[in-house]
Amino acid sequence: YSKSQSDFLVKNLNLRECERPKVLLSGSIAGVNLDRFKYDLKKRIIARKELNISNSKFVILFVSRLNYSKGIYTLINSFKDYLLHFKDDILLLVGPVEESEILKTLKATKNVKHIDYVEDTSKYYQLSDLFILPSLREGFGSVLIEAASVSLPSIVSEIPGAIDAVEVSKTALTFKVKSEASLLKAMIYLRKNKKLRKKMGKFARKRVENKFCENDISNAFFNFINGLIKDD
Repeated sequence: YSKSQSDFLVKNLNLRECERPKVLLSGSIAGVNLDRFKYDLKKRIIARKELNISNSKFVILFVSRLNYSKGIYTLINSFKDYLLHFKDDILLLVGPVEESEILKTLKATKNVKHIDYVEDTSKYYQLSDLFILPSLREGFGSVLIEAASVSLPSIVSEIPGAIDAVEVSKTALTFKVKSEASLLKAMIYLRKNKKLRKKMGKFARKRVENKFCENDISNAFFNFINGLIKDD
């Protein structure tokens, strides 16, 4: 759990404070491997060559299952309008398609590349310039801290869980859930502001180092379980 998730459950399930879900550190379940998810120019160049993407292209990344609840239609429709402003940019979708209608939508949209399920997503963060998670609902949004660890700025929908994985205006911009206009505005704003993207990316990496290192979170989880055992 993360703080906003815990607050949401207390409010909507009418839980007492003593029943509040426990939040460990800043809320991630597993944290991030800071060595595997780290910006590397050489890896970026290699990854782009593998997908036949030139170094000059601007790439927007989405990593997750492709279905309605992940906001994939909001993202694709916003990207169609986005192409009216930046016709050569690429939307890279990494994850399995779970709804047949999505395949039709992808085929009908220009400049979209789709990679099915992969075990290691790290290289796709490496080759990208901006990360977007447009979910309608989310647990914590581990992909957001993975992106941050590779110094990527993000755009995320304003939902419990996901907003704890970012720091608004410092590592990410937010938009109203399911609002294509709101998402498009954020996309264009960050696309036009290279200095801001770089600044947000650097801050995002530092934030992950301070709050979401997998070793720190593993230790916190171990101490939590150990405390439960001792109480018994």
